[in-house]
Amino acid sequence: MGQRSKRHARPEPRRRRSLAATLAISVGLVVAPLAVVLAVRSPTAPAVGYGALMMGIVLELLWLTGKPGSVAGMCMGALALSLIVFLPFKREGSYSFAAHYNLWPAYMAGSLLMVPMVLMRKQLIPRVGEGSTLLHSLVFLYWMLDLLTRQRLAAIGVVVGAGALVLVAIHAWTELELSRRVRLGLSLWSAFVMLALAIQTVIGLIREGPVEGFLAAHDTSGAGLVFLEYLFLGTAACYMATNATLLIGYLPGRGTFFNAAYFRAVRNLNQEHIERFSTDQLAPGQATVVALVVGGFLALDWLLRVVTTQVAIWIVLTLVPWAMSAWTAWQGRRTARAAQPSVGP
Repeated sequence: MGQRSKRHARPEPRRRRSLAATLAISVGLVVAPLAVVLAVRSPTAPAVGYGALMMGIVLELLWLTGKPGSVAGMCMGALALSLIVFLPFKREGSYSFAAHYNLWPAYMAGSLLMVPMVLMRKQLIPRVGEGSTLLHSLVFLYWMLDLLTRQRLAAIGVVVGAGALVLVAIHAWTELELSRRVRLGLSLWSAFVMLALAIQTVIGLIREGPVEGFLAAHDTSGAGLVFLEYLFLGTAACYMATNATLLIGYLPGRGTFFNAAYFRAVRNLNQEHIERFSTDQLAPGQATVVALVVGGFLALDWLLRVVTTQVAIWIVLTLVPWAMSAWTAWQGRRTARAAQPSVGP
């Protein structure tokens, strides 16, 4: 028995080394986009934000796949695809290599966003449920309340957000059945919130200007906050781009202007929304913890203004789902352990 135990104990250091190697490779992959952008960037064109955006995308891909090798392959494919920027543009006059070179970081980021959407569309259609819609409703209402301090028209958004939050809360704290119609509505609401936040974040980043501008003004805190906004946007960029396709599909095209093909496509899209919404009920205790933690964090942000509203929202949208997944996995292991029959001496 003693010899057998020693044999089983041998692979443990190897496993630790393997985990350490995987972690080191993952960290290298996350940092690599910023290093590449800084290496090839032009002094006259902003690029640090694109590097931060790609770092966020790589983080999300590592979370989704758990395979650094696959993520590295997608990064190399995106880098190769980005070289298309050096081809002459349509109706371009005299070819300017410098102009194309300045656009290269933006094409890298766009390529890294496109490659996963082509190769991993099914994985990138985010599974949502009562927990996700509760989280999205909380941050949307907070965003509208913050916007109301500057724009009166945001009162409409406050009413819409409050109504959606009440509907989601009723389902989160009760055992009401999640019918097909309810799942369709909540899935559409979740996709709308994420798309609206993505558009608002991009517009906000354009108004704030590049990271390099803050660094030139010796505003390191401002540069850090903008860098974080790009990073957090990247962690959800693939999901949000896929969410956009789930909404854009409802717009009629030239060949499908409210004809039979259009309504057939809408039915298929409705089914996709229904299937992606989980029928699992959220535990009331978990809903309470999420509401208290998120509400408390956003209230502190409102009072102290340590970070911008956009950064606060993205901190919530990035960290809370990971924490909820970890909690669910821990509860699953705990339940499985409790279900195992005890073995007597």
